[in-house]
Amino acid sequence: MKQLTVQEILDGIRMKNNNILRIIYKENYPVIRRFILGNSGNRRDAEDIFQEAFVIIYRRLSNEGFYLDCSFNTYIFSICKILWYKELRNRNWVYSGNLEEEIATNTDDVPLFMKDDFEKSKLIQKHLTHMNSECRQLLMLFYSNVPLKEITYILGFGSEKYTRKRKFTCKKKLIELIKNDPMYKEIMNSD
Repeated sequence: MKQLTVQEILDGIRMKNNNILRIIYKENYPVIRRFILGNSGNRRDAEDIFQEAFVIIYRRLSNEGFYLDCSFNTYIFSICKILWYKELRNRNWVYSGNLEEEIATNTDDVPLFMKDDFEKSKLIQKHLTHMNSECRQLLMLFYSNVPLKEITYILGFGSEKYTRKRKFTCKKKLIELIKNDPMYKEIMNSD
C-alpha cells in the first residue's frame, strides 16, 4: 500500500474519510498507547487522549491557514504527549522522564549534578526549545521511552541506524548548548 502524504491525510480527516481514519488509527494508536501505558496511564487513558487529539486536529483543520511542517505521525504524537503530560499534572502526578538523568550519567565530560532539579530541568528545556524541530522531537521521543524502531517510523527516517546517529548528534548538540550557557556555569560554581 502506498504511503499517504500529509495533505492526503489532512484532506481525509476534513472529509471524514473512514479509510484514511482507519489507517491513521492503525499506524498511530499503538505508539501512543505504548507511550501512555509506559507513563502511568492505562488503556482507557490512551483511548481518551487519542480521541481528544483527533478533536484538536479536526478543529485546527477548520482554520484557513493551517499547514504542517512535520510528518502527521509526529504531529499527532506530539499532541497526545502534551495532552498526557497535562493530564498527569492535573492528577498531581509527576512525569518521571529520564532526560536529565540520561544527560548527567551518559556524558562524563558534562557534570550536570546540579543542586536544584528545577534549575536543571529549566536549563534543559530552554535549550531543547531552541534546537531544530527534528532534534527536539527525536530527543523527546527517545527520552519518553519510545522504541527506536517507532521513532524511525514517526520521524520518517530511513533506518534505525540513521536514527541512532541523529540521536547521538542531537544529544551532543544539546550538551554543548547547556555547557555554554552562563546559567550552567553559575549553577556549577555555586558550591
